[in-house]
Amino acid sequence: MSKDIEETMRKAEEAIASLDTMAHQSLDDAEQKIKKAVVKGGIWVVATLILYFIWGTTWFFWVSFGISAITVLGIIFAKVMIAKARTKMDRNDDKDYDFDADIVEDEIVVDIETKIFGKQTYSSQDGLDFDNTKMILNGKENSFRGSIFDDLNSIQIEKAVVLLDSIEEIDAKARVKWLELLAEKDEEVCYFINVHHDEYGEEVKSQVLAKLQVEKQDNRAFIENLEFGSFHVTEGDEEDSVEIVMDYSLIWDGNTSFTDQILAMHFTDKLEYDMHTHDR
Repeated sequence: MSKDIEETMRKAEEAIASLDTMAHQSLDDAEQKIKKAVVKGGIWVVATLILYFIWGTTWFFWVSFGISAITVLGIIFAKVMIAKARTKMDRNDDKDYDFDADIVEDEIVVDIETKIFGKQTYSSQDGLDFDNTKMILNGKENSFRGSIFDDLNSIQIEKAVVLLDSIEEIDAKARVKWLELLAEKDEEVCYFINVHHDEYGEEVKSQVLAKLQVEKQDNRAFIENLEFGSFHVTEGDEEDSVEIVMDYSLIWDGNTSFTDQILAMHFTDKLEYDMHTHDR
């Protein structure tokens, strides 16, 4: 959630709390005034009765009696209204307001156009998914799918479009980086290769050798033949930044790596390598 929304929530909570305090204070003040009116009315009634016993039913008595009756009725009416108001406020106080649920960020809907995926519509509420797309990468036809995650702003979407238009360039950089990591005997890359030969049994090992057209484990051939199968664009580490995560496997069965293990490489919106991971 953005800082602007959090600030709006904070101010709304403070405003409601202030209004609630003012309302309770007004009711308390009204009750105090009613108590004073009750005392004054009582004094007036007593004075009326005294006058009645002294002078009898004179015009002054009837005036006093009328004033006393109106006062009593007014006090009763005021008490009833205050009681209703306080009951309603107490009920509202019992409600558990969830400002995170009530205050919703404005949805961003942006029409984008990319070289690979054509015209699409991005929604900050739902994100955007891309169907399987075929493209020549690394001299071979690759079939891949992808998505742009939700909750991105307009600036981030513009950067995401640049990344989508640069998939071929990013893929080429990723392949160079995989070979560099292999030469450095990177732990994650080496484990990824070894696990396909040692931990899935002969059936998977045979698939690997057949795909690489070799008779024994060949790590360089494995890396050179990795296929790009999926990607996602998500929020980056810096403000208004995004990154693209490129998923690689030796063989893809539809949209799934044949061993459910993936080498993933992260690139910034400046098309620079950021990190790599071995995802299971």
